[in-house]
Amino acid sequence: MSFRLHITIMLKKEYAMMAALCRIKRLVLSDVMISLYKAYVLPHIEYCCSLLLEISKTLKNTIECSNHFAIKSLLNLSNSASYDLCLAMAAMDTLEQRRIVQSLIYFLSVLDSMAKIIFPSFLHLG
Repeated sequence: MSFRLHITIMLKKEYAMMAALCRIKRLVLSDVMISLYKAYVLPHIEYCCSLLLEISKTLKNTIECSNHFAIKSLLNLSNSASYDLCLAMAAMDTLEQRRIVQSLIYFLSVLDSMAKIIFPSFLHLG
């Protein structure tokens, strides 16, 4: 499967879930909508996100634009609302920044596991 196909499938899932969230947004507070988005939609976007670090700029922009659209829709912001404003209101980082952080966390956990295997005697000092 190519990254383009993976991202297309991922975005279809995102837009389907967004349609469901948009149907209830007039009944729910904005901060709750963002929490629902983070809990139910973002995991689909961020699944295996460290593999997406080196995708093309076009695909990165496509994913970021979908995130911008989603946040803007859930917060009832105008079409002219900037992505930075939307991210600030949702207390989020860009998806690219989130991918980098998740990759670093994974790298550090692997490094920690390797250190426990290679240097087990140092762990029992002190």
